[in-house]
Amino acid sequence: MFENVAFGLRMRKLDNATVAAKVGEALRLVRLEALALRMPRRLSGGQQQRVGWRERWFIEPDILLLDEPLSNLDAKLARRCAARSASSSASSALPRSW
Repeated sequence: MFENVAFGLRMRKLDNATVAAKVGEALRLVRLEALALRMPRRLSGGQQQRVGWRERWFIEPDILLLDEPLSNLDAKLARRCAARSASSSASSALPRSW
């Protein structure tokens, strides 16, 4: 799973230390750091959604379209991810709409 999250960052030609730090932060945010070496097909549907959401956010795209990105997360994790997204949007030029 680590490599899946890292893929977009590697395509942006980031150095290995930056990739590792960003992937670690992404997995910590969605509380999946203990599963970093697990193959994506071995994750539950909710875990896959959490990883997919974070891997797309962390490549810092010019635009990010999400359709109910927090719908399958438990309430506490959804609030945490929404707060992180809001702070990321505020510190970047990435527009967002919920």
